[in-house]
Amino acid sequence: MKDLQKIANDFFAANPDVEKVYVTTDGFVFLTQNAAHLHKTTNANQKKLEVKVFENNAPAKGKEPKPVKLTAEQRIEKIKAMTSVEEIDAFIKGDKAKTVLAAAEAKKAELLSGSKAPEVRGDEVNAGNLTGADDTDTGSDNTDTQNDK
Repeated sequence: MKDLQKIANDFFAANPDVEKVYVTTDGFVFLTQNAAHLHKTTNANQKKLEVKVFENNAPAKGKEPKPVKLTAEQRIEKIKAMTSVEEIDAFIKGDKAKTVLAAAEAKKAELLSGSKAPEVRGDEVNAGNLTGADDTDTGSDNTDTQNDK
């Protein structure tokens, strides 16, 4: 009897994209279980055959796993755990999600100031006035000290 594992390995070497094969004990290779069982029951020699399943454990050459796209919430959680401005800048490069960018800016501000960053949730930044409105003192404090004669 032929070495079925070697037959499967040779097939995988020639067809690296194939994940699983079915090899009958007479040495035939099939890509589907149905085809292998059909051959098993209807072979020309009427031999009693068995079907063995082999999986390709070697990754296909030139193929890398597709990166998993993180949700905005997942990216924000990653940013919260980061410890340097450079790390954050590299992570958000090309990101356009406003909430992610706001979380990155808040975390960078925290790292640069040494204080806790404002929390970013959904479409809001809960850090007081982050709207850019001018908070400068106008000099009016609702007391009339000059007219107290």
